[in-house]
Amino acid sequence: MKDVESRLIQQILAHDSGVLSVEELSFRNTDLTEGHIETHLRSLHDDRIVTPLPADPEQEGMPDVFWAVTDHGVRWLTDSGLWEEIEVLSEADTALNRSQRIRDIETFDGRPEHTYEMLPSGSSM
Repeated sequence: MKDVESRLIQQILAHDSGVLSVEELSFRNTDLTEGHIETHLRSLHDDRIVTPLPADPEQEGMPDVFWAVTDHGVRWLTDSGLWEEIEVLSEADTALNRSQRIRDIETFDGRPEHTYEMLPSGSSM
């Protein structure tokens, strides 16, 4: 798996909601275009690492798809020794200076929720 894909997985898990849209990932990864992020997410989806969750209800001007990490993806991250970085990334994500647009997406009523069942012992989300 590519480093950028590992980074995307970690960023999704590090966010309080456990889900991120392509636009939110693009905000966090200024070195990548939204098209590149979508390509990586499709590859991760093919490998059963992430899954798309629809916005409910959809709203014009807001993302209609958010991405969550699957239980398989959490296991992969743990087995790869990359889980330990999540707590630090979560603290950094909380401190991130967000644009108004990103704040609007984060408070969007249609944003899906995702609960992680398979977290490594000692972890919380």
